[in-house]
Amino acid sequence: MKKILRYPPDRVKSGTIGVELPGITTRLVDENGSDVSDGCKGQLLVRGGNVMQGYWHRPEETARTLAGGWLHTGDIAVRDSDGYLRIVDRLKEMIISMGENIYPREIEELLYEYPHIREAAVIGVPDKLRGHVGCCYYTVEPGAAVDKRALKKYLQQNLALFKVPRIYYEIDEMPRLATGKIAKKELEQRYASKQS
Repeated sequence: MKKILRYPPDRVKSGTIGVELPGITTRLVDENGSDVSDGCKGQLLVRGGNVMQGYWHRPEETARTLAGGWLHTGDIAVRDSDGYLRIVDRLKEMIISMGENIYPREIEELLYEYPHIREAAVIGVPDKLRGHVGCCYYTVEPGAAVDKRALKKYLQQNLALFKVPRIYYEIDEMPRLATGKIAKKELEQRYASKQS
């Protein structure tokens, strides 16, 4: 656990969620529950007076989420040397391929920089050899075209090879949740239905 400096509201860092607030303590931990160093990815744990006491009538889920007196947010974050936190992904969306952790958001951010990609989502799908691999769904700007081979080559040039999705689907429109977010569970179901 690291004590960090408090910054006034006018010291905002773009792309971060800020620093710890008074009365709140945070940790970033690896999959073994050990604290990670600044600049490393870890699950964000939070403790403080504003943290929930538990889920209504769900003691097992409460015990998992509040293990050790810390709220396990499920967010993967990075803390910089000034104490600012940046959310980089969700633990539930992390893909484990051949024992390596792959964070879909890192890939998606690159996809959004690629010419004519309108929207992108990366999900993990079962693979007999690797356990899971990345599967990329994307939409294209009206009237444009994206060559899948060129897209894959672009990702290979900008990512470690184990992070590059193995499967690519261009679709007309992304499925959405009521909140407007991309419905990744629906993409997983769509992929599974193609395999049966």
